[in-house]
Amino acid sequence: MALDRRDFLKLGTAGTAAALAAKRRAPAHGATFPKKVIILGFDGAIPTLVEKWMNDRHLPNLAKLRAQGSYARIGTANPPQTPVSWASFATGLNPGKTGLFDFLRRDPEGDEALGGKPLPQLALVNEMPTRLLAGGMNPMVLAAGGLVAGGLAGLAVKAFYNVIKRRMNPEEIASTFSPATLAAAGLLGGAAAAGGGRLGALMPPKMPGVQNAVRGQTFWQYLDERSIPTLSFRVPARFPADRLSHGRAVAGMGVTDVRKTMGTFTYYTTELMPAASAGDTEMGGKVVPLYFRPTTGETETVVFGPSNSVSLGGPKLVENAPDEINVPLKLKDLDGKALEIETPEWKGTLRPGEWSEFVTFTFEFNSLVKFEGYAKFYLLDISPEVKLYLQPISFHPKTLVVSRGPVRISTPQSFVGDLYDRYGPFKTIGWASDTWALNEEVIPEEVFLEDVYEFVGKYREMMMEFAESDEPLLVDVFSFTDRIGHMFWHHLDESHPLYDPAKAQKYGGVILDAYRVMDDIVGDVMKTLDERKWLFVLSDHGFQSFAYGFNINTWLAQNGFLGSALGAVSPMMKLEDLFGTQQFWANVDFSKTQAYSLGLGGVYVNLKGRERYGTVEPGEEYERLCRRIIEGLEACVHEDTGKKPVFKVYRREDIYSGYDPREMPDLRVANAAGYRCSWQSSLGGIQPTIAEINKRKWSGDHCSYEPSITKGIFFSNHRIRRDDPNLLDFFPTVLKLFGYDVPGDRDGESLV
Repeated sequence: MALDRRDFLKLGTAGTAAALAAKRRAPAHGATFPKKVIILGFDGAIPTLVEKWMNDRHLPNLAKLRAQGSYARIGTANPPQTPVSWASFATGLNPGKTGLFDFLRRDPEGDEALGGKPLPQLALVNEMPTRLLAGGMNPMVLAAGGLVAGGLAGLAVKAFYNVIKRRMNPEEIASTFSPATLAAAGLLGGAAAAGGGRLGALMPPKMPGVQNAVRGQTFWQYLDERSIPTLSFRVPARFPADRLSHGRAVAGMGVTDVRKTMGTFTYYTTELMPAASAGDTEMGGKVVPLYFRPTTGETETVVFGPSNSVSLGGPKLVENAPDEINVPLKLKDLDGKALEIETPEWKGTLRPGEWSEFVTFTFEFNSLVKFEGYAKFYLLDISPEVKLYLQPISFHPKTLVVSRGPVRISTPQSFVGDLYDRYGPFKTIGWASDTWALNEEVIPEEVFLEDVYEFVGKYREMMMEFAESDEPLLVDVFSFTDRIGHMFWHHLDESHPLYDPAKAQKYGGVILDAYRVMDDIVGDVMKTLDERKWLFVLSDHGFQSFAYGFNINTWLAQNGFLGSALGAVSPMMKLEDLFGTQQFWANVDFSKTQAYSLGLGGVYVNLKGRERYGTVEPGEEYERLCRRIIEGLEACVHEDTGKKPVFKVYRREDIYSGYDPREMPDLRVANAAGYRCSWQSSLGGIQPTIAEINKRKWSGDHCSYEPSITKGIFFSNHRIRRDDPNLLDFFPTVLKLFGYDVPGDRDGESLV
């Protein structure tokens, strides 16, 4: 018999652990049953820094937690990427079983219209367009519905007539049911049919939809099936929000902006720039040139919205609508002192250095299909040049598509709207920090940090409500430690090419400040603890210096494994070019290719029978090729530094189990400290040299590194029985705390 919500509310006041254990589907392990289990995640928190700063008394709450319970460095996933790691944390399954092994995956057969190249796809979700009502038959069905409604109205009139004719004299009947009245009833039925047809014509036959691509049940889903209420907040790789019968959830990384990207910022400017600089940036931003009329000081442009498509490269969502649904934007220069900003729904004035409030934008496909998003403007400067920044646009929590449609940000669907009502606007996008705009040097560090700490403050307020709620399990993940680590690493690392002593003097304490905020958050929760509550604090991985980008495809091309035009390099790939474009793999001849790299360190053999243009025979030829690539990459030396960029190359069968051989890369390149798979290589690009200096502010990383040098942090307010915890261990640990046996397919072990 499963426990239900009432059992947990009785804990500590009535009943005993033994009595509760009798109701469980699995026997209790003998430990005291927890009143509440709280798991706080801090993405990317680095053990070496945490240990140093605890010892230096900068992190008193974490130091106290270490003293009273347990601390260790926790093993991460291979590769140590955020979604890959959190998927293994949540399910207790290795990446082979979850099917999530990179930010990107590829279709081995490719798009025939684009030459059958193995094109990439986002790995976190599967697009699953859903039919709306009757699909393409909506106009006919709704017209028929109108006729039926009209017929029913006629029958009702007739029935009413039959009832009252017994009570009316002939004159009254004639005046009440005159020919004009009956004609009006007929017209009403016809209007209902016509209106139904028009309504059906406005309805799209399909709506966009997504499905979580991670295979395997999370530990909170397991508990939910046993009637145990849970609450998970912004856990990466849990989008759409998990469907729960007894719990609540808000999705984290995976929730896109309104353009279905990880975060498209917009930069409006009057600066003179090369034509190539306008349009899409490498990291996915939009740069919009502005030209103000000298007579009025005004100009018109747009706020970029979603594409009018059911899926990437798919049919239109709404016929007779533009390919992209944008919102008009008017700007007026107020004598070089302020900028007036006007949208159809908002008008405001900003001076340099000011943020707007959250501005709502309604993206209208037609009079029926529309949804809302919101974001803030920030005026960087107005003289001598106008420089206006707009954040990536989050889905509005109250919008129809989010709250009641196929895009599920929360469970129940009203939960995210309830949070909006209590706490006001907050970012719903999974990648909440605009690292892209800072990396493209559109915004300065101060603006980036102002934005980060505003949304962290909102999430922190919500966390305190959650920590004191009735749910026996809370999983709450903060991402700011990871994003700040990415962008400010070079201010700590004197060996990084971007290190500048003057800037380090100014920004060298930013990561420490972020960790102090982490420590304060942990302290907030520690105040709510008693002996019956369990607190775990963890990070999914650590960090290493990203001083050089390692171009795997360049190495493959130069060593004869990837067929490319002699001496040719690919054009610069952009995130906007990632899907379904002729430009992708522009200089690659797959009929002459034995292996290629896609994503952050995955190498795929161009295998016959699996790839559309496979060249490598399964069996001995495949094995021989893998050995040559492994030996060559592990022996590779970067001439400029004399260092080896590759720590180790893993064969998939040595690190994964339960994987689909059509999906999983054949080899995984794990980089050594200082080297990361380059941005261009991750997008399928071929650069002139094998390694290149990284001069971007995104200067710390973990994504393609060796897992043993990117471990995370682990704390518990109780002692654990092992000193080598792994992310895989959380599933069995939580189940054991709640008295359940662990399913046999899980890869971790209980820590209690």
